Amino acid sequence: MYGLIRIVIAILFASPFILIPVFRHTFQNRRAFFIVSAVSLALVLGVFLYQWPFENQFGGFGTAQQAFEYQYGESAYIYTLEGEETALVLTERDGDVLRKEGDRFYLISPRYTARVNAFSADTSVIIRGDQRTQERFVQLTMIETDRNPATITDSKGTDFETAFNDKGLTYFAGMFIEDSEKYTLYIDGMDVGLMKLQ
Repeated sequence: MYGLIRIVIAILFASPFILIPVFRHTFQNRRAFFIVSAVSLALVLGVFLYQWPFENQFGGFGTAQQAFEYQYGESAYIYTLEGEETALVLTERDGDVLRKEGDRFYLISPRYTARVNAFSADTSVIIRGDQRTQERFVQLTMIETDRNPATITDSKGTDFETAFNDKGLTYFAGMFIEDSEKYTLYIDGMDVGLMKLQ
């Protein structure tokens, strides 16, 4: 829905560059100019609309789940972890951070999204946040094996919760306040040796 709305708006705003000259019968004389202008305008508008979540101007969303489903569609599992200024919404397909003001949730422009990916042998870590705040959310994904971790801790003092299990994967989530120190993950007291992806 999110992408479709932006495509339709971009086409609607760009269509006068073709329709007006057609009705004025000047289209045939400068057809290439009008087509290139309309396509260029549609592309510029499309990029702008993907960077600007205009839905926030209409009061945002009542729940984090509504905001996430509007942007990405429905999911079988939805887990929400709320901080003071932001909230993490995690599903079996994707996850995202939303801005939180009072009891309303707002989409975040991609230019404000902070994301770091890291992995080790059987663990994947994604740290997400809004660059305008210090709140960061950790999504930890582990392959389900006979080994069930007794403790999961990190160098930031994060309290991890089990979000859900899906297709042989266990998802954990937690929140910390960014302090610019190196991130280290410990499972059962041992450093898992995360390798950061650029």
